[in-house]
Amino acid sequence: MADSREMTAEMIEAEIDRFIVEGQYSLAVILSQTMLELLVEREVRGLAKGLDTGSFGEATLELLGSFNLNRRTQRFFEHALDVRFNEEMPDELQAFLDHNRLRNRIVHEGANAGHEEAAASLAAVRGITGRLHEIVVERTSSHA
Repeated sequence: MADSREMTAEMIEAEIDRFIVEGQYSLAVILSQTMLELLVEREVRGLAKGLDTGSFGEATLELLGSFNLNRRTQRFFEHALDVRFNEEMPDELQAFLDHNRLRNRIVHEGANAGHEEAAASLAAVRGITGRLHEIVVERTSSHA
């Protein structure tokens, strides 16, 4: 059975696609960030469970504060998985950073996104969360 965060992310992705078709590009970028946070939370929880961290894992989840892929969350994954985002997924990381800057400009400065930018944001979120999922599965399967 799929995780509820994954099911919600799939529903959000359908809405993002609809927003892009309807020309609501800035909303698509903002919603892409919401999808990213749900998928990152899934990976954090999957990692804690896969590494059998017990209550320590739950405590870690509380300390993260959010599931945005900010520097704190990146460092969590880098230490837990013994990877470096800029080495393991440099293209995905750069695309995510571009998405994040655009999202911040939209939310904080009132900027508007175009079709290509909205599509690139969705692709960036898909790319970095997909690669992160692969790494989490790869690393936790050896602990199963």
